[in-house]
Amino acid sequence: MVKGLEISDEKIDRLAGELDAGSRKVIYYLLENRRAKIDELMQIMGESSHMNALTRIKDVINPKALKILKRPFLVFEKSRIDKETGEKFLFNWWLAKEDEEKFSLKKRQFPIDIFDEEKEVVVVMDLQGINEEDIDIKVKNKKVNIAFKDSEHVEYLEEVVLPGKLSTNKFDRQFNNQILTIRIAR
Repeated sequence: MVKGLEISDEKIDRLAGELDAGSRKVIYYLLENRRAKIDELMQIMGESSHMNALTRIKDVINPKALKILKRPFLVFEKSRIDKETGEKFLFNWWLAKEDEEKFSLKKRQFPIDIFDEEKEVVVVMDLQGINEEDIDIKVKNKKVNIAFKDSEHVEYLEEVVLPGKLSTNKFDRQFNNQILTIRIAR
């Protein structure tokens, strides 16, 4: 039995057995460490980009977990305090606890990563269940406001404080496979 998850070892083994090698490594890594940044997951999976790692979580790991465990295996948290250590962690993927219902669209947070590159800041957000035409983006004063609504017309607003100085409020956006990528030049 996995402590804190109330999942039998048999079900974990079954889940791992239905996954490819890289995804299986993620399962065992998170069982040992409880959390990981997207960079760690990307390396564990052997993926070449954060986008590929996010896609694998969205399209492979969590759907298999929903089928076998009746809930996702990984959830994204912008900020969470580790109950065992009392330490606060920002922007990490965590083992999903049984009592968390973040996979319900109205209750869950939408995973987001911010990359502070030399020539630009890149914001990547997983917007499962959102249509591109329902997304509105504004960049102003070191902040990105991302407003969107789901198919039931529930509205969401995500405000992201950007690192470093920006030379412009202009940005490029791309929406592909339910992943929103915003690039803001320095």
